[in-house]
Amino acid sequence: MDWNWFFSALAQSGAALIGIIGAFLISRVLNEKDVSNRILYEFREIAFKRTNVLNDINNIPFEWYNRNTILQSQEFWDKLLQLESASSDDPETIAAECLLEVYGLYDSPDNLGFATRLVLRNKSIDEYEYSGCNSPICSVSFDKIENTHKNIENLRHECKVLMRKYGLVKNDISGSIKRLRTINGIVVLLLIGSLTSVCIPLMMLPMEISKLGLFEAFSCNSLWARGSFVGTLFSIIAILCVTLMASLREVKLSYMRILSKISDKHLKLDGYSKYFD
Repeated sequence: MDWNWFFSALAQSGAALIGIIGAFLISRVLNEKDVSNRILYEFREIAFKRTNVLNDINNIPFEWYNRNTILQSQEFWDKLLQLESASSDDPETIAAECLLEVYGLYDSPDNLGFATRLVLRNKSIDEYEYSGCNSPICSVSFDKIENTHKNIENLRHECKVLMRKYGLVKNDISGSIKRLRTINGIVVLLLIGSLTSVCIPLMMLPMEISKLGLFEAFSCNSLWARGSFVGTLFSIIAILCVTLMASLREVKLSYMRILSKISDKHLKLDGYSKYFD
């Protein structure tokens, strides 16, 4: 077997393969950086919208809306009259059952206390008047309460949209991190492959197997002047691989920073308002 032909063919084919793989890896790393920039832009846009939604939610008078909704709910008063005549439960239990009949209420600890006071008929001068089985006399119009309800529901919908977007960003990052691991593994294989299939075969040439054994030939050739050229070639490939791995690490750190900012409060409805269940 002609070892010179073998090592020459191995070095040439290895160099061609490494060139193809290297070009592919460079394009993939650049593509991943573009993807990370897109995800970062989307995250910032979602975070900006979330800030605006939270500001709008803070301006909603939930307690005012809940109280007036209870006061103007005919279902609440009908249920109250029914339970008063047929139930022996305590006022808080009756109030809780009456609240179940009220449409459009939002979760608040104040609801039960207020409903209990209505059951006990503890009148407040500026709060309400109760007259028979009819709804209480109240200065707040039904249209105003209805408009507030629509605003709250629109904000609730926006919160759900933001939750889905945060979830999609999180899923995109998880998928991207898996791709980064794969690409990083290929870079390591590229570095090892360049050493075993290109650099070492070049160092073995020329060799006369009849005079030198395989180990002796490699040892002698490594002292030749061309060793510096082969070493330079490997150094260039190593620098390229290290640069690619550093870029991948930078992208991964960018993803991890985004993930650290996405918590349960971004993915659950009650993270946007304590009034949303």
